[in-house]
Amino acid sequence: MNCRDIDELLESYIRGELDDTTASGVADHLETCARCRVAYEDTRVLVGELIDLGDAFQPARAWSAPALARHAARERRTAQHRWVAVAATFAALSLVSATLLAVPALARQVKILPVAREIAALERDAEQLSDQVEELETRLAEIGGSEMVLVETEPVLDEADNRAAQERAMEFVRAMYAGDVGALQALATGDLAARIADRPADYLRTGGVVFAQINNISEMEGAYWVFIRMSDTVEFTDSQFQLNISLERDGDGFLVSAVEMDA
Repeated sequence: MNCRDIDELLESYIRGELDDTTASGVADHLETCARCRVAYEDTRVLVGELIDLGDAFQPARAWSAPALARHAARERRTAQHRWVAVAATFAALSLVSATLLAVPALARQVKILPVAREIAALERDAEQLSDQVEELETRLAEIGGSEMVLVETEPVLDEADNRAAQERAMEFVRAMYAGDVGALQALATGDLAARIADRPADYLRTGGVVFAQINNISEMEGAYWVFIRMSDTVEFTDSQFQLNISLERDGDGFLVSAVEMDA
């Protein structure tokens, strides 16, 4: 059996619903796979919390409790930074579980364990995403005359092109705050220049801007993107916001093709 098989069989194994041969196969896998033992323990504990029967669940074959504890401690990290989508889903699933527990007749008709498995999977996903965020390297760098935090994601351009695209995006932002429609059009692709001419107020801002953070150029859907976090000294004095700027190659340089404001 592989880990995917175990994911599908784990709930039935805990509930004692598997035949002897299949249950033995699950037990064999759990004895050798730390990842699946952690999944087993997470599911068992979560189900126990949902229906107050945690002590009733026992594996078809026992293994060393200290060994399991050591593996669990090594494999599990506390997910301190929860993603909003994961938290919202977790809350929704918890509400469903509470409803089932409050209405015994309904609980008998609806399987609670799949809810618990979904919660466990979401928690593991949250930990993995948190680990990925922690792995991003950041450092202070001077780009386009401003010192800011550089988030060093996996590069898609060589160093010179990456810096040129970053500086072009920052130049465009400065033109927005300078109210220079001509400069914005000169820095933009033909389509964006036409949109600027049609609705210049959409691209002009007043006051000053302080750049806080920028990432290496990334590539999505055939375009290059840079995400710049900044503070607006007039409207956003005490908070930051983000501009997502798309660029296209123009000979040896780059032109801005789209600008999106983000929170």
